[in-house]
Amino acid sequence: MKKILFTLGLLLVVMTANSQSLSDDHERRPWICLNSSFGIGAGVSRLYGDFGLNDGGGRIPLVVPELEFNVWYAYVAIGAIRHKVASPYPGVDEKVGTSLWKLGPLLRVGAPNHCVTLAPYIGGMGCSSSWDVGTETIAARSHRDSRFLFGVRVGLTRKCFECAVHVSNSECGLSLMLKIDEDE
Repeated sequence: MKKILFTLGLLLVVMTANSQSLSDDHERRPWICLNSSFGIGAGVSRLYGDFGLNDGGGRIPLVVPELEFNVWYAYVAIGAIRHKVASPYPGVDEKVGTSLWKLGPLLRVGAPNHCVTLAPYIGGMGCSSSWDVGTETIAARSHRDSRFLFGVRVGLTRKCFECAVHVSNSECGLSLMLKIDEDE
């Protein structure tokens, strides 16, 4: 884990140093650099499996809707879904849910508004289930488990729109985003 974080940090330093170099006509070179943009989008993630987090047999949601943000030089995504499922016991309410978050630097390959964006990210995923007996919480039982995420998001930007796919060690998905590049 330390090696992965060190490599990502070193890559970020090299790309930041390179983004400061200018060509003869005082324009940025279309190589990899940090992307200054603001954007909001919607996406969906599909978990590879329940990873043994289900103790009830396949009821944890595996498809999670997400809200994604580009904030200056960072990529941020949050997602959650929770619903009630039928319980095998009468009078017992069972609620199951999945949530996740992702955070990483936003990098650009190419010119603003016509580029490919890369966002290596880290994050976390949590799955939970709880049982409530009527209005009493004395007999309530809950189960919660979590996983660490690390992956990459690759997006294609055309004008103010971006279509992206992401893949990590526990999930994959796609998203659409409306964004404004500050580097123009």
